[in-house]
Amino acid sequence: MRILKIDEKHRLLQVIPENEDDLWHLSKIIESGDIIKGVTSRKEKGKEGSSAIRKTFFAEIEVQSVHFDRFGKVLRVNGRIIAGKLDMIPLGSMQVIEIEPNQKYSIEKKVLMRYHIERLEKAKRSKGQEILILVLDDEAATIAILKDFKCESRAEIRSRKSGKQFESEEWEREYFGEIAKKIFDYKVSTVVIAGPGFVKEDFANFLREKNFSGNIYVQGASTTGITGLNEVIKSPLIEKIAREAQIVEESKIIEKVLEEIAKAGAVAYGLSEVKKAAQMRAIERLLVLDELLAEKREEIADIIDMAEKGNAKVHIFNSEYEPGKKLEGIGGIAALLRYKIY
Repeated sequence: MRILKIDEKHRLLQVIPENEDDLWHLSKIIESGDIIKGVTSRKEKGKEGSSAIRKTFFAEIEVQSVHFDRFGKVLRVNGRIIAGKLDMIPLGSMQVIEIEPNQKYSIEKKVLMRYHIERLEKAKRSKGQEILILVLDDEAATIAILKDFKCESRAEIRSRKSGKQFESEEWEREYFGEIAKKIFDYKVSTVVIAGPGFVKEDFANFLREKNFSGNIYVQGASTTGITGLNEVIKSPLIEKIAREAQIVEESKIIEKVLEEIAKAGAVAYGLSEVKKAAQMRAIERLLVLDELLAEKREEIADIIDMAEKGNAKVHIFNSEYEPGKKLEGIGGIAALLRYKIY
């Protein structure tokens, strides 16, 4: 994420998202009531007998809804036009701005909280998760490292299966051994193994037998080489892996909350308890469900503001994932405290 401006006084953010992960972060920052400025497009009727023409123009909209398509990798912001090219579209009309990487956007927040800024800074600092992608068949293997949605090919390995080696299957042991050595050398924690046929499953088992301690994912692919790599990168699996890293972090926090509840420890949950803890500046970590934030924005914003003034760390949980469902089960809001308040 490139951050061009953070103007806290005027609640203004100017950013250039650089990849799909940045779009995910923006989907958690842009909220109903915000004003966003950027380039959008709309179809206009062509002359009689001709097809419609899509024209682009600069628009300013007041946000009503935000939707991040995890599979299409598109962030759509829907709202009412408050400024723009009025000969194309009148004020008050509904319009969608599709936020894309490498385009500049200005966001005027209705309420700018510290956790919004922290999320932007996190996106800026993030170097992304390194994922090793291996595409192989019984003749050749290609190894690449995917990082920040950029893929860099690192190695090509041939199996050399022929003659007596092929007959005795010695080639497989040597072939797999050479690939495994490369994987261990790169010191990655996540490996995606893909390709046609059954060799990918055989190698996944081989890697487990070599005590690889990271995560192993097996994915089908119609071919190997660069074409196979591109096929894997475009698959939903890669985004799923990135999201799972966030889920792991959220799971650890919510499990700590549930442990504290079980032993009547330093914890608060539910609106009234958490609000009291925030007023006392007792919150160390505040957990808020995104749906509750959308439903009771002003009340939750006040709690977040008090928590942040007490130097609390704020975590916004996604309601679609299991940690968020657990948080929903205890009222959608909870806090780990510095000390017991009851």
